[in-house]
Amino acid sequence: ASINKMEEFLQQQGFKNEARALFYLGTIVYRVAIAQLVKEHRTKPVLKKIDFQGMNQRDVNRLYLEAVEKLRQYDRMTLFAEALMNRFHYYAGTISEQWPLSEHANVFYIMAGYAYMVGSRPDDINPEEQKVIQDYEEEAAGNDN
Repeated sequence: ASINKMEEFLQQQGFKNEARALFYLGTIVYRVAIAQLVKEHRTKPVLKKIDFQGMNQRDVNRLYLEAVEKLRQYDRMTLFAEALMNRFHYYAGTISEQWPLSEHANVFYIMAGYAYMVGSRPDDINPEEQKVIQDYEEEAAGNDN
């Protein structure tokens, strides 16, 4: 159901295939970030893997592989995470194809997927992750006042 909801969102936004692939990569990065919060990595080290000045296709592929490795490392390779990976591969095409998006657009669409997940809880959030997210959000809200 969550994947269908994401697909509807992507359709409404008019995302092309490559943008959709990066969006799904962003959702995977978010899953890793939550797992890192549970492990008390408050700075979400996976975000340091994103070069906000731009990322080429090689950088994007490396980020994907590192994110998948972290899902495995943190034992978060759930059916939902695998569905996100499926969508990434479906839209990314083959690794040898010429990538049409700019380095800045790549980062934009990755962060679009990340931000989407911030606003909608993933299906595979466990109670421990839910508690950490709630504490993190309360702490952030307290810092805003």
